[in-house]
Amino acid sequence: MFAALFTGAIGLALLGIQISIADTASAHAQRDMTETAARFEREWNAAARTMHGEASLLAKDFGFRRAAATGDTPTIESALLNLARRGGRPLALFIGTEGAVAGERRQGSVPGAALIQALEAERRNGTLVLGNETYWTVAEPVDAPQRIGWVLFGERLDGRGLAGSSFAPPPFMRVRIEKGAALPEGLKRRLSDNPQREAVTVRAEGAVTRVLPLPALLRDSRREYFVLSFSLAAATAEYRSVAIDAATICLLVLLVVLAASWLLARRLSRPIDALGAAVDEVAAGRQVALDIRGGDVFGRMARSLSGMSQTIAELSHSARHDALTMLPNRRAFQEQLEAALSARQPATLILVDLDRFKPVNDTYGHPVGDALLQGIAHRLGRAASRVRGTAARLGGTSSLRSWPGRAQRTGRSTWPAGSSPLLIVPSRPLASPLRRVRASVWRARPMTGGGSPISSPPPTLRFIRRKVPGAAECAVSARRTSGSFPI
Repeated sequence: MFAALFTGAIGLALLGIQISIADTASAHAQRDMTETAARFEREWNAAARTMHGEASLLAKDFGFRRAAATGDTPTIESALLNLARRGGRPLALFIGTEGAVAGERRQGSVPGAALIQALEAERRNGTLVLGNETYWTVAEPVDAPQRIGWVLFGERLDGRGLAGSSFAPPPFMRVRIEKGAALPEGLKRRLSDNPQREAVTVRAEGAVTRVLPLPALLRDSRREYFVLSFSLAAATAEYRSVAIDAATICLLVLLVVLAASWLLARRLSRPIDALGAAVDEVAAGRQVALDIRGGDVFGRMARSLSGMSQTIAELSHSARHDALTMLPNRRAFQEQLEAALSARQPATLILVDLDRFKPVNDTYGHPVGDALLQGIAHRLGRAASRVRGTAARLGGTSSLRSWPGRAQRTGRSTWPAGSSPLLIVPSRPLASPLRRVRASVWRARPMTGGGSPISSPPPTLRFIRRKVPGAAECAVSARRTSGSFPI
């Protein structure tokens, strides 16, 4: 979960970097286009003032006015040519009030009537299209003393003029003069909705474009536009290496975090899994011992769980074992026998009852009686364990022994072969001879009708051993008897 959140955070950071780069490039484009448009306007106005000064100087020259008044065309053209060459003007014209045109023009015819109408309306500068050339044109009147015409000077608006090499745009920007017909349809619609003839800015196809309508000298002539295009793709390319470096660093950090998260999760999951398995074992009644060290929460939980498991095991052992002989008690033996019968496993069930035990207690005291019971229990338990059986104490002087598998035939000893007699050594000298303790030995016989040795009515038992070998001191023996009683 933490790794997923961190991955999402890294992704959002990279997305933020990309958005920041795009916004920075867009803001950079807007700033550069605004500065470029202002610089173009300054250069435009400076060129216009220069051309106005040159045209005014010629229009006020006495010789030029006399030539214009007398219609001396060679003199007019000579003066215009000399001045145009000195100023490097590709357009230098004189147009009379009657429509006569003289001067230096490279191509195209001059629309005399329309031009005179515009000049009479006091339009002194603007674009003028002659053939395929577009000029930024200024006009100065020639009075002698009445107005007899106008002097026109012009500068190209192309790669050789104001929009050319003399006007160097900033990086990632292209500057050009476009005719209205050459503009995209989207720009045309935007411009048609712009009656104030203000600049229009659009963003499309990875570029920001600003279009400035240029004033026209002739009212109904074709419109020209100053177009600035800023390539966002080219501008963001120089930031691409920064973005790649940032992405690489973020990827490395992400890999480190994922690896650390995996190791941390693995380190945390191991003790958690071990604790979960231990809880299952404790719930099943089995004792567990966890090997989880340390002073952290897992170590404390492991120690607490191990201690609880040990306590439960001790309580369970106490509840299922006789406190004196440490043999399984009646409850534990019945549970084991019921499990064997439920699984339909063949088994042999024997009951041993000690006779004449009370005189031992009365004569030698309870410590000796307890020692006798403990010794017999130890001998029975050891004998049962050799044949994978169980010895249990029912209470008092009665004991049960069971073996898995079929019962041995009658007459063969169920006492461990070669075992030594059980001797009781009192903790204090005996004041009288030892009394012999007898044992009655019974074997359960399966009931007819599908019953079990522990069902109701109680099982029927029969004697299986004549006598257990005696000893010089207080030996265990058996006597033949028969009968039925509940277990």
